Amino acid sequence: MTTAVRLLPFFASGWVLVSAVGAGAEETGLPHRLPVDREAMAEALAADRGPATPFANEPAIYHYLLGCLAAERGDHPEAVEQFRQTLAHDEGATHVSVRLASEYWRLGLGDRAEETLRNALAIEPHSAEAHQALGTLLLQSDRVEAAERELRRAVLLDPARGEAYRSLAQAELRLGDDAKLADCLDA
Repeated sequence: MTTAVRLLPFFASGWVLVSAVGAGAEETGLPHRLPVDREAMAEALAADRGPATPFANEPAIYHYLLGCLAAERGDHPEAVEQFRQTLAHDEGATHVSVRLASEYWRLGLGDRAEETLRNALAIEPHSAEAHQALGTLLLQSDRVEAAERELRRAVLLDPARGEAYRSLAQAELRLGDDAKLADCLDA
């Protein structure tokens, strides 16, 4: 039996998976392939991160959405696998590397998370999102000076990243640099 899958946006960061069962591949002799609802897929992606960074191909979108679903239900090993599959189809998807690193962190694999973010930055050095994620990871790992550098890069690349400013202020506070802390808070 084939199953048509439709992913619908659910609030700001999740999806509702709706499926319908139809005539099966066994009955038609055709290879088993899930039909893709391109409109629903575009809707789900727009709800998550906006249309500014499209994926390279459909398999990348498919695995990304499966990874997001796995992460939402707390199946972090499955989320890791799906995000890795996404990157296999679209290695330049920096935002997926950030999601993958987050899942590695949840699994207690901080070194893997850092490596993933550094690889993403090697591909896309101007990704404010990846610099922010790496800075936050370093801050949580008590590597405050390195965190401060990454967070400062994130803020320089995208001054509208409020969370990067908050993390940068935490780093400055921990470093005891009152002048830089005041600059962060003024921004």
